[in-house]
Amino acid sequence: MQMDSKAKKLLVFAIPTIAFTLAVYFFSPSWMTNDDPAMSMITHGYGAVEIPSPLIYFSNLYWGKIIQTIPSFGGWHGYSFATAATLLISITIAWVAITLEEKSLWLTLPILLGVLSYPILFPQFTLTAGISACAAILCLKRYTYKFNTTWLVLAVLLGIISFLIRYLEMFFVCLVALPVINWKVLLSRKSAWLACMIFISFASIATLQNNHAYTGPEWEYFNKNLTTIQKITGWSYAETLKQDEALLEKHSLSATDVELAYRWMWFDMDQTKFDSLKNAIDDIDKRSNLNDGWEFRAVKAIAALFSKEIIFLTVLALLLTISRSSKQLWASWALFIFAIGIIGAMGRPGEIRIYIPVISLLIMCSLFYHRTLTAPSCKWQTVLLIILVGCHVSQLTIESIKREKSHKQMLAKLQNLPTEDLVAGYYSTLKANHVFSLNGSAQISKDFKNLYLFGWPAIMPHSVAYNADKDQNGFKSKLLSNDGVWIVINSTKLLEQYCREKNLVFETLIKRSSETGSARKIRCNQPLLH
Repeated sequence: MQMDSKAKKLLVFAIPTIAFTLAVYFFSPSWMTNDDPAMSMITHGYGAVEIPSPLIYFSNLYWGKIIQTIPSFGGWHGYSFATAATLLISITIAWVAITLEEKSLWLTLPILLGVLSYPILFPQFTLTAGISACAAILCLKRYTYKFNTTWLVLAVLLGIISFLIRYLEMFFVCLVALPVINWKVLLSRKSAWLACMIFISFASIATLQNNHAYTGPEWEYFNKNLTTIQKITGWSYAETLKQDEALLEKHSLSATDVELAYRWMWFDMDQTKFDSLKNAIDDIDKRSNLNDGWEFRAVKAIAALFSKEIIFLTVLALLLTISRSSKQLWASWALFIFAIGIIGAMGRPGEIRIYIPVISLLIMCSLFYHRTLTAPSCKWQTVLLIILVGCHVSQLTIESIKREKSHKQMLAKLQNLPTEDLVAGYYSTLKANHVFSLNGSAQISKDFKNLYLFGWPAIMPHSVAYNADKDQNGFKSKLLSNDGVWIVINSTKLLEQYCREKNLVFETLIKRSSETGSARKIRCNQPLLH
Protein backbone atom coordinates (compact mmCIF):
# COMPACT_ATOMS: atom_id res chain seq x y z
CA MET A 1 0.00 0.00 0.00
CA GLN A 2 1.45 3.38 -1.02
CA MET A 3 0.94 6.58 0.96
CA ASP A 4 2.25 10.10 0.55
CA SER A 5 5.17 11.38 2.61
CA LYS A 6 3.11 13.56 4.98
CA ALA A 7 0.66 10.77 5.78
CA LYS A 8 3.47 8.35 6.41
CA LYS A 9 5.27 10.74 8.78
CA LEU A 10 2.02 11.38 10.66
CA LEU A 11 1.45 7.63 10.95
CA VAL A 12 5.00 7.00 12.16
CA PHE A 13 4.61 9.57 14.93
CA ALA A 14 1.09 8.44 15.88
CA ILE A 15 1.63 4.68 16.16
CA PRO A 16 3.65 4.65 19.44
CA THR A 17 1.14 6.95 21.16
CA ILE A 18 -1.81 4.86 19.99
CA ALA A 19 -0.12 1.59 21.01
CA PHE A 20 0.89 2.94 24.42
CA THR A 21 -2.58 4.35 25.11
CA LEU A 22 -4.28 1.09 24.15
CA ALA A 23 -1.87 -0.93 26.34
CA VAL A 24 -2.51 1.30 29.36
CA TYR A 25 -6.29 1.25 28.79
CA PHE A 26 -6.77 -2.48 28.20
CA PHE A 27 -4.01 -4.07 30.25
CA SER A 28 -3.35 -1.73 33.20
CA PRO A 29 0.48 -1.96 33.24
CA SER A 30 2.04 -3.01 36.54
CA TRP A 31 5.57 -2.50 37.77
CA MET A 32 7.99 -5.28 36.94
CA THR A 33 9.59 -5.23 40.43
CA ASN A 34 8.95 -3.66 43.82
CA ASP A 35 11.69 -1.05 43.40
CA ASP A 36 9.53 1.41 41.45
CA PRO A 37 6.63 1.45 43.97
CA ALA A 38 9.22 2.02 46.70
CA MET A 39 10.80 4.91 44.79
CA SER A 40 7.36 6.37 44.11
CA MET A 41 6.57 6.16 47.84
CA ILE A 42 9.81 8.00 48.62
CA THR A 43 9.26 10.84 46.15
CA HIS A 44 5.62 11.39 47.16
CA GLY A 45 5.63 10.36 50.84
CA TYR A 46 2.99 7.64 51.19
CA GLY A 47 2.75 3.96 52.12
CA ALA A 48 6.09 3.00 53.69
CA VAL A 49 7.49 6.55 53.70
CA GLU A 50 6.58 9.40 56.04
CA ILE A 51 8.24 12.40 54.37
CA PRO A 52 8.59 12.98 50.59
CA SER A 53 12.18 13.13 49.37
CA PRO A 54 13.93 13.38 45.99
CA LEU A 55 16.63 11.02 47.30
CA ILE A 56 15.55 7.74 45.72
CA TYR A 57 19.03 6.18 45.69
CA PHE A 58 18.82 4.08 42.51
CA SER A 59 18.08 7.19 40.46
CA ASN A 60 19.76 10.57 40.58
CA LEU A 61 18.70 13.39 42.90
CA TYR A 62 17.79 15.51 39.83
CA TRP A 63 15.39 12.84 38.61
CA GLY A 64 13.72 12.78 42.02
CA LYS A 65 13.29 16.56 41.91
CA ILE A 66 11.82 16.42 38.41
CA ILE A 67 9.30 13.80 39.55
CA GLN A 68 8.26 15.91 42.55
CA THR A 69 7.29 18.79 40.27
CA ILE A 70 4.69 16.59 38.55
CA PRO A 71 1.29 16.63 40.33
CA SER A 72 -0.82 13.53 40.93
CA PHE A 73 -3.84 13.32 38.66
CA GLY A 74 -6.45 10.72 37.72
CA GLY A 75 -4.95 8.00 39.91
CA TRP A 76 -1.43 8.65 38.57
CA HIS A 77 1.42 9.79 40.80
CA GLY A 78 4.15 12.00 39.37
CA TYR A 79 6.52 9.01 39.35
CA SER A 80 4.13 7.10 37.11
CA PHE A 81 3.69 10.10 34.81
CA ALA A 82 7.47 10.53 34.51
CA THR A 83 7.98 6.84 33.72
CA ALA A 84 5.17 6.72 31.15
CA ALA A 85 6.29 9.96 29.48
CA THR A 86 9.92 8.82 29.30
CA LEU A 87 8.94 5.49 27.78
CA LEU A 88 6.56 7.06 25.27
CA ILE A 89 9.07 9.72 24.17
CA SER A 90 11.94 7.20 23.93
CA ILE A 91 9.86 4.65 22.03
CA THR A 92 8.54 7.30 19.63
CA ILE A 93 12.00 8.66 18.87
CA ALA A 94 13.43 5.17 18.42
CA TRP A 95 10.53 4.26 16.15
CA VAL A 96 10.96 7.41 14.06
CA ALA A 97 14.72 6.91 13.80
CA ILE A 98 14.18 3.40 12.41
CA THR A 99 11.13 3.83 10.20
CA LEU A 100 11.09 7.42 8.96
CA GLU A 101 12.72 6.44 5.67
CA GLU A 102 12.05 2.72 5.82
CA LYS A 103 10.12 1.24 2.91
CA SER A 104 9.10 -1.92 4.78
CA LEU A 105 7.12 -0.02 7.44
CA TRP A 106 4.37 -2.60 7.81
CA LEU A 107 6.86 -5.43 8.31
CA THR A 108 8.91 -3.45 10.82
CA LEU A 109 5.83 -2.36 12.77
CA PRO A 110 4.84 -5.65 14.50
CA ILE A 111 8.46 -6.53 15.25
CA LEU A 112 9.29 -3.23 16.94
CA LEU A 113 6.00 -2.99 18.85
CA GLY A 114 6.48 -6.56 20.03
CA VAL A 115 9.98 -5.80 21.26
CA LEU A 116 8.80 -2.73 23.17
CA SER A 117 5.77 -4.43 24.72
CA TYR A 118 7.78 -5.52 27.77
CA PRO A 119 8.70 -2.05 29.08
CA ILE A 120 5.17 -0.85 28.27
CA LEU A 121 3.27 -3.61 30.11
CA PHE A 122 5.82 -4.12 32.90
CA PRO A 123 7.76 -0.87 33.34
CA GLN A 124 10.80 -0.79 35.61
CA PHE A 125 13.31 2.00 36.09
CA THR A 126 16.20 -0.07 34.68
CA LEU A 127 14.11 -0.85 31.60
CA THR A 128 13.11 2.81 31.27
CA ALA A 129 16.75 3.96 31.47
CA GLY A 130 17.80 1.26 29.02
CA ILE A 131 15.14 2.08 26.42
CA SER A 132 16.07 5.78 26.65
CA ALA A 133 19.70 4.82 26.06
CA CYS A 134 18.65 2.70 23.06
CA ALA A 135 16.81 5.67 21.59
CA ALA A 136 19.89 7.85 22.16
CA ILE A 137 22.09 5.35 20.29
CA LEU A 138 19.66 5.27 17.36
CA CYS A 139 19.71 9.08 17.27
CA LEU A 140 23.52 8.97 17.05
CA LYS A 141 23.31 6.45 14.22
CA ARG A 142 20.81 8.65 12.39
CA TYR A 143 23.06 11.68 12.94
CA THR A 144 26.07 9.93 11.36
CA TYR A 145 23.96 9.37 8.24
CA LYS A 146 22.34 12.78 7.85
CA PHE A 147 24.32 15.17 10.11
CA ASN A 148 21.06 16.72 11.21
CA THR A 149 21.79 18.51 14.50
CA THR A 150 18.31 17.69 15.78
CA TRP A 151 19.29 14.02 16.10
CA LEU A 152 22.41 14.95 18.05
CA VAL A 153 20.44 17.14 20.45
CA LEU A 154 17.91 14.33 20.98
CA ALA A 155 20.76 11.88 21.63
CA VAL A 156 22.19 14.13 24.35
CA LEU A 157 18.80 14.73 26.00
CA LEU A 158 17.87 11.03 25.97
CA GLY A 159 21.33 10.14 27.25
CA ILE A 160 20.95 12.57 30.15
CA ILE A 161 17.50 11.19 31.04
CA SER A 162 18.84 7.63 30.91
CA PHE A 163 21.80 8.63 33.09
CA LEU A 164 19.56 10.24 35.70
CA ILE A 165 17.22 7.25 35.90
CA ARG A 166 19.86 4.48 36.07
CA TYR A 167 23.38 5.35 35.02
CA LEU A 168 24.64 1.75 35.28
CA GLU A 169 22.16 0.53 32.68
CA MET A 170 22.93 3.49 30.44
CA PHE A 171 26.64 2.61 30.49
CA PHE A 172 25.82 -1.07 29.88
CA VAL A 173 23.74 -0.25 26.79
CA CYS A 174 26.42 2.15 25.52
CA LEU A 175 29.12 -0.49 26.03
CA VAL A 176 27.28 -3.01 23.87
CA ALA A 177 26.53 -0.29 21.30
CA LEU A 178 30.21 0.64 20.77
CA PRO A 179 30.70 -1.53 17.65
CA VAL A 180 27.51 -0.38 15.89
CA ILE A 181 28.35 3.33 15.92
CA ASN A 182 30.37 4.88 13.11
CA TRP A 183 32.99 6.47 15.34
CA LYS A 184 35.18 7.66 12.47
CA VAL A 185 32.37 9.82 11.13
CA LEU A 186 31.04 10.85 14.54
CA LEU A 187 34.39 11.99 15.96
CA SER A 188 35.15 14.02 12.85
CA ARG A 189 32.31 16.42 13.72
CA LYS A 190 32.95 19.35 16.07
CA SER A 191 29.28 19.37 17.07
CA ALA A 192 29.64 15.77 18.28
CA TRP A 193 32.59 16.74 20.49
CA LEU A 194 30.57 19.65 21.88
CA ALA A 195 27.63 17.35 22.61
CA CYS A 196 29.98 14.93 24.38
CA MET A 197 31.40 17.72 26.55
CA ILE A 198 27.90 18.91 27.48
CA PHE A 199 26.84 15.41 28.47
CA ILE A 200 29.98 14.74 30.53
CA SER A 201 29.71 18.11 32.28
CA PHE A 202 26.06 17.60 33.21
CA ALA A 203 26.63 14.00 34.31
CA SER A 204 29.59 15.05 36.48
CA ILE A 205 27.67 17.85 38.21
CA ALA A 206 24.63 15.60 38.75
CA THR A 207 26.81 12.85 40.20
CA LEU A 208 28.68 15.18 42.57
CA GLN A 209 25.48 16.74 43.89
CA ASN A 210 23.78 13.36 44.19
CA ASN A 211 26.67 11.88 46.18
CA HIS A 212 26.85 14.94 48.42
CA ALA A 213 23.13 14.64 49.24
CA TYR A 214 23.77 11.32 51.00
CA THR A 215 26.59 12.58 53.25
CA GLY A 216 24.45 14.02 56.06
CA PRO A 217 24.51 12.43 59.54
CA GLU A 218 21.02 11.00 58.99
CA TRP A 219 22.44 8.85 56.19
CA GLU A 220 25.29 7.36 58.26
CA TYR A 221 23.38 4.16 59.11
CA PHE A 222 22.30 3.71 55.48
CA ASN A 223 25.77 4.29 54.02
CA LYS A 224 27.51 2.11 56.57
CA ASN A 225 25.31 -0.94 56.08
CA LEU A 226 24.12 -0.77 52.47
CA THR A 227 26.98 -2.79 50.96
CA THR A 228 26.48 -5.54 53.54
CA ILE A 229 22.75 -5.63 52.79
CA GLN A 230 23.35 -5.78 49.04
CA LYS A 231 25.75 -8.70 49.40
CA ILE A 232 23.58 -10.72 51.78
CA THR A 233 20.31 -10.19 49.86
CA GLY A 234 21.41 -10.09 46.23
CA TRP A 235 24.49 -12.27 46.04
CA SER A 236 25.31 -15.80 47.22
CA TYR A 237 26.67 -15.06 50.68
CA ALA A 238 23.61 -15.98 52.75
CA GLU A 239 23.52 -19.64 51.72
CA THR A 240 27.28 -20.02 52.19
CA LEU A 241 27.18 -18.40 55.62
CA LYS A 242 24.18 -20.42 56.90
CA GLN A 243 26.01 -23.67 56.16
CA ASP A 244 29.24 -22.63 57.93
CA GLU A 245 28.61 -23.18 61.64
CA ALA A 246 32.19 -22.31 62.59
CA LEU A 247 31.94 -18.94 60.85
CA LEU A 248 28.56 -18.23 62.45
CA GLU A 249 29.94 -19.04 65.89
CA LYS A 250 33.06 -16.92 65.30
CA HIS A 251 30.93 -13.84 64.60
CA SER A 252 28.19 -14.54 67.19
CA LEU A 253 25.51 -15.04 64.55
CA SER A 254 22.80 -17.66 64.09
CA ALA A 255 21.42 -19.13 60.90
CA THR A 256 18.17 -17.32 61.76
CA ASP A 257 19.98 -13.96 61.91
CA VAL A 258 21.35 -14.58 58.43
CA GLU A 259 18.01 -15.77 57.06
CA LEU A 260 16.23 -12.72 58.48
CA ALA A 261 18.80 -10.45 56.85
CA TYR A 262 18.50 -12.36 53.57
CA ARG A 263 14.71 -11.92 53.73
CA TRP A 264 15.13 -8.15 54.20
CA MET A 265 13.89 -8.33 57.81
CA TRP A 266 16.30 -6.09 59.73
CA PHE A 267 14.09 -5.24 62.69
CA ASP A 268 16.52 -7.00 65.07
CA MET A 269 19.71 -5.96 63.27
CA ASP A 270 21.45 -3.42 65.49
CA GLN A 271 24.80 -2.02 64.40
CA THR A 272 26.68 -4.75 66.28
CA LYS A 273 24.94 -7.46 64.25
CA PHE A 274 25.47 -5.59 61.00
CA ASP A 275 29.17 -5.33 61.82
CA SER A 276 29.29 -9.06 62.60
CA LEU A 277 27.57 -9.84 59.32
CA LYS A 278 30.01 -7.61 57.43
CA ASN A 279 33.00 -9.30 59.07
CA ALA A 280 31.61 -12.74 58.22
CA ILE A 281 31.18 -11.70 54.57
CA ASP A 282 34.74 -10.35 54.55
CA ASP A 283 35.97 -13.75 55.78
CA ILE A 284 34.13 -15.47 52.93
CA ASP A 285 35.69 -13.03 50.45
CA LYS A 286 39.17 -13.78 51.81
CA ARG A 287 38.61 -17.50 51.37
CA SER A 288 36.91 -16.98 47.97
CA ASN A 289 34.58 -19.91 48.62
CA LEU A 290 31.03 -18.96 47.78
CA ASN A 291 29.00 -22.16 47.41
CA ASP A 292 28.52 -21.68 43.67
CA GLY A 293 31.79 -21.03 41.83
CA TRP A 294 32.29 -18.03 39.55
CA GLU A 295 32.31 -20.30 36.48
CA PHE A 296 28.88 -21.66 37.36
CA ARG A 297 27.50 -18.16 37.96
CA ALA A 298 28.89 -16.90 34.64
CA VAL A 299 27.30 -19.79 32.72
CA LYS A 300 24.04 -19.27 34.62
CA ALA A 301 24.04 -15.59 33.64
CA ILE A 302 24.52 -16.40 29.94
CA ALA A 303 21.94 -19.21 30.05
CA ALA A 304 19.40 -16.70 31.43
CA LEU A 305 19.23 -15.25 27.91
CA PHE A 306 17.02 -18.23 27.16
CA SER A 307 14.88 -18.06 30.29
CA LYS A 308 11.15 -18.29 29.70
CA GLU A 309 10.59 -14.55 30.19
CA ILE A 310 12.82 -13.46 27.30
CA ILE A 311 13.53 -16.56 25.17
CA PHE A 312 11.39 -15.34 22.24
CA LEU A 313 13.04 -11.92 22.42
CA THR A 314 16.53 -13.45 22.40
CA VAL A 315 15.79 -15.78 19.47
CA LEU A 316 14.24 -12.87 17.57
CA ALA A 317 17.39 -10.79 18.10
CA LEU A 318 19.62 -13.65 16.96
CA LEU A 319 17.60 -14.30 13.81
CA LEU A 320 17.64 -10.63 12.86
CA THR A 321 21.38 -10.47 13.46
CA ILE A 322 21.91 -13.54 11.25
CA SER A 323 19.81 -12.04 8.47
CA ARG A 324 21.66 -8.72 8.77
CA SER A 325 25.10 -10.42 8.39
CA SER A 326 26.80 -7.53 10.17
CA LYS A 327 30.21 -7.88 11.83
CA GLN A 328 29.39 -4.88 14.00
CA LEU A 329 26.24 -6.54 15.36
CA TRP A 330 28.10 -9.77 16.11
CA ALA A 331 30.77 -7.74 17.90
CA SER A 332 28.00 -6.20 20.02
CA TRP A 333 26.68 -9.68 20.79
CA ALA A 334 30.17 -10.73 21.89
CA LEU A 335 30.46 -7.71 24.19
CA PHE A 336 26.98 -8.39 25.58
CA ILE A 337 27.67 -12.04 26.40
CA PHE A 338 31.10 -11.24 27.87
CA ALA A 339 29.62 -8.47 30.06
CA ILE A 340 26.75 -10.54 31.46
CA GLY A 341 29.20 -13.38 32.10
CA ILE A 342 31.34 -11.01 34.17
CA ILE A 343 28.29 -9.67 36.02
CA GLY A 344 27.17 -13.23 36.74
CA ALA A 345 30.64 -14.30 37.91
CA MET A 346 30.64 -11.39 40.35
CA GLY A 347 27.48 -12.78 41.96
CA ARG A 348 24.43 -11.42 40.11
CA PRO A 349 23.50 -13.97 37.41
CA GLY A 350 20.23 -13.87 35.50
CA GLU A 351 19.03 -10.30 36.11
CA ILE A 352 16.87 -10.18 33.00
CA ARG A 353 15.81 -6.57 33.53
CA ILE A 354 19.34 -5.49 32.58
CA TYR A 355 19.24 -7.81 29.53
CA ILE A 356 15.98 -6.62 27.96
CA PRO A 357 17.12 -3.12 26.89
CA VAL A 358 20.32 -4.52 25.35
CA ILE A 359 18.43 -7.23 23.45
CA SER A 360 16.02 -4.51 22.31
CA LEU A 361 19.00 -2.45 21.13
CA LEU A 362 20.35 -5.35 19.07
CA ILE A 363 16.92 -5.81 17.47
CA MET A 364 16.54 -2.09 16.76
CA CYS A 365 20.00 -1.87 15.21
CA SER A 366 19.14 -4.86 13.03
CA LEU A 367 16.00 -3.07 11.86
CA PHE A 368 17.88 0.17 11.20
CA TYR A 369 18.04 0.47 7.39
CA HIS A 370 17.13 -3.23 7.17
CA ARG A 371 16.27 -4.24 3.59
CA THR A 372 16.36 -8.04 3.75
CA LEU A 373 12.87 -8.22 5.24
CA THR A 374 11.39 -7.11 1.94
CA ALA A 375 13.30 -9.57 -0.24
CA PRO A 376 11.19 -12.42 -1.72
CA SER A 377 13.70 -15.04 -0.59
CA CYS A 378 13.27 -13.89 3.00
CA LYS A 379 9.51 -14.37 3.29
CA TRP A 380 10.01 -17.42 5.50
CA GLN A 381 12.22 -15.33 7.77
CA THR A 382 9.56 -12.67 8.01
CA VAL A 383 6.90 -15.25 8.92
CA LEU A 384 9.18 -16.76 11.58
CA LEU A 385 9.97 -13.33 13.04
CA ILE A 386 6.26 -12.45 13.23
CA ILE A 387 5.55 -15.78 14.97
CA LEU A 388 8.27 -15.09 17.55
CA VAL A 389 6.86 -11.62 18.19
CA GLY A 390 3.38 -13.09 18.56
CA CYS A 391 4.58 -15.66 21.09
CA HIS A 392 6.41 -12.98 23.07
CA VAL A 393 3.41 -10.63 23.15
CA SER A 394 1.02 -13.49 23.99
CA GLN A 395 3.22 -14.49 26.91
CA LEU A 396 3.26 -10.93 28.22
CA THR A 397 -0.51 -10.57 27.74
CA ILE A 398 -1.20 -13.68 29.81
CA GLU A 399 1.11 -12.42 32.57
CA SER A 400 -0.56 -9.01 32.48
CA ILE A 401 -4.00 -10.60 32.95
CA LYS A 402 -2.64 -12.55 35.93
CA ARG A 403 -1.23 -9.35 37.40
CA GLU A 404 -4.60 -7.63 37.08
CA LYS A 405 -6.26 -10.48 38.97
CA SER A 406 -3.58 -10.31 41.66
CA HIS A 407 -4.09 -6.55 41.91
CA LYS A 408 -7.77 -7.00 42.74
CA GLN A 409 -7.04 -9.78 45.26
CA MET A 410 -4.43 -7.74 47.08
CA LEU A 411 -6.72 -4.71 47.24
CA ALA A 412 -9.42 -6.88 48.82
CA LYS A 413 -6.88 -8.10 51.38
CA LEU A 414 -5.65 -4.61 52.23
CA GLN A 415 -9.19 -3.34 52.73
CA ASN A 416 -9.48 -5.64 55.75
CA LEU A 417 -6.43 -4.15 57.43
CA PRO A 418 -6.44 -1.20 59.83
CA THR A 419 -5.27 1.99 58.15
CA GLU A 420 -4.06 3.67 61.35
CA ASP A 421 -2.08 0.82 62.96
CA LEU A 422 1.41 -0.14 61.86
CA VAL A 423 1.14 -2.88 59.22
CA ALA A 424 4.29 -4.87 58.40
CA GLY A 425 5.10 -7.04 55.44
CA TYR A 426 7.41 -7.75 52.53
CA TYR A 427 7.14 -5.68 49.38
CA SER A 428 6.81 -9.05 47.63
CA THR A 429 4.14 -10.49 49.96
CA LEU A 430 2.11 -7.30 49.79
CA LYS A 431 2.90 -7.35 46.05
CA ALA A 432 3.58 -3.63 46.08
CA ASN A 433 4.29 -3.74 42.34
CA HIS A 434 0.76 -5.15 41.86
CA VAL A 435 -1.12 -3.02 44.39
CA PHE A 436 0.53 0.32 43.62
CA SER A 437 0.22 -0.03 39.88
CA LEU A 438 1.35 2.45 37.23
CA ASN A 439 -2.06 4.04 36.75
CA GLY A 440 -3.95 3.57 40.00
CA SER A 441 -1.63 4.04 42.96
CA ALA A 442 -2.51 7.66 43.79
CA GLN A 443 -6.00 6.76 45.02
CA ILE A 444 -4.86 3.66 46.94
CA SER A 445 -1.99 5.48 48.64
CA LYS A 446 -4.42 7.83 50.42
CA ASP A 447 -5.57 4.95 52.63
CA PHE A 448 -2.20 3.38 53.49
CA LYS A 449 0.32 5.71 55.08
CA ASN A 450 1.72 3.54 57.88
CA LEU A 451 3.30 0.53 56.18
CA TYR A 452 6.37 -1.03 57.76
CA LEU A 453 7.75 -2.75 54.68
CA PHE A 454 10.82 -4.96 54.84
CA GLY A 455 13.14 -3.86 52.05
CA TRP A 456 15.94 -1.46 51.18
CA PRO A 457 13.89 1.72 51.92
CA ALA A 458 13.50 0.50 55.52
CA ILE A 459 16.98 1.80 56.37
CA MET A 460 16.38 5.20 54.74
CA PRO A 461 15.86 8.07 57.20
CA HIS A 462 12.48 9.15 55.79
CA SER A 463 10.85 5.69 55.96
CA VAL A 464 8.14 4.58 58.39
CA ALA A 465 10.28 1.59 59.44
CA TYR A 466 13.42 3.63 60.20
CA ASN A 467 11.61 6.26 62.27
CA ALA A 468 9.36 3.77 64.07
CA ASP A 469 12.41 1.71 65.10
CA LYS A 470 14.23 4.88 66.15
CA ASP A 471 11.27 5.83 68.39
CA GLN A 472 11.15 2.31 69.88
CA ASN A 473 7.72 1.84 68.32
CA GLY A 474 8.64 -0.32 65.34
CA PHE A 475 8.02 -3.91 64.37
CA LYS A 476 10.24 -5.47 67.06
CA SER A 477 8.76 -3.36 69.87
CA LYS A 478 5.20 -4.17 68.83
CA LEU A 479 6.00 -7.86 68.26
CA LEU A 480 7.29 -8.12 71.83
CA SER A 481 4.33 -6.19 73.28
CA ASN A 482 0.99 -7.43 74.57
CA ASP A 483 -0.93 -5.78 71.74
CA GLY A 484 1.14 -7.39 68.99
CA VAL A 485 1.59 -6.20 65.40
CA TRP A 486 -0.20 -6.67 62.08
CA ILE A 487 1.76 -8.39 59.33
CA VAL A 488 0.94 -9.60 55.82
CA ILE A 489 2.95 -12.77 55.30
CA ASN A 490 2.64 -16.17 53.64
CA SER A 491 4.49 -18.13 56.31
CA THR A 492 5.45 -17.32 59.90
CA LYS A 493 8.01 -20.13 60.30
CA LEU A 494 10.99 -17.78 60.31
CA LEU A 495 9.40 -15.50 62.90
CA GLU A 496 8.47 -18.53 65.01
CA GLN A 497 12.12 -19.62 64.94
CA TYR A 498 13.21 -16.10 65.89
CA CYS A 499 10.89 -16.18 68.92
CA ARG A 500 12.14 -19.63 69.99
CA GLU A 501 15.73 -18.38 69.94
CA LYS A 502 14.56 -15.54 72.21
CA ASN A 503 12.92 -18.17 74.48
CA LEU A 504 9.52 -16.65 73.78
CA VAL A 505 6.22 -18.09 72.57
CA PHE A 506 4.97 -17.05 69.13
CA GLU A 507 1.21 -16.36 69.07
CA THR A 508 -1.26 -15.51 66.31
CA LEU A 509 -3.93 -13.26 67.80
CA ILE A 510 -5.99 -12.66 64.65
CA LYS A 511 -5.76 -14.31 61.23
CA ARG A 512 -7.49 -13.28 58.03
CA SER A 513 -6.70 -15.69 55.21
CA SER A 514 -7.13 -15.33 51.48
CA GLU A 515 -5.89 -17.15 48.41
CA THR A 516 -2.95 -14.74 48.15
CA GLY A 517 -1.72 -15.14 51.74
CA SER A 518 -2.67 -14.17 55.27
CA ALA A 519 -2.95 -10.97 57.24
CA ARG A 520 -2.27 -11.71 60.90
CA LYS A 521 -1.87 -9.94 64.18
CA ILE A 522 0.98 -11.64 66.00
CA ARG A 523 2.98 -11.25 69.17
CA CYS A 524 5.95 -12.84 70.88
CA ASN A 525 6.13 -11.80 74.54
CA GLN A 526 5.42 -14.81 76.74
CA PRO A 527 8.31 -16.91 78.16
CA LEU A 528 8.83 -20.29 76.50
CA LEU A 529 8.25 -23.11 78.98
CA HIS A 530 10.80 -25.93 78.81
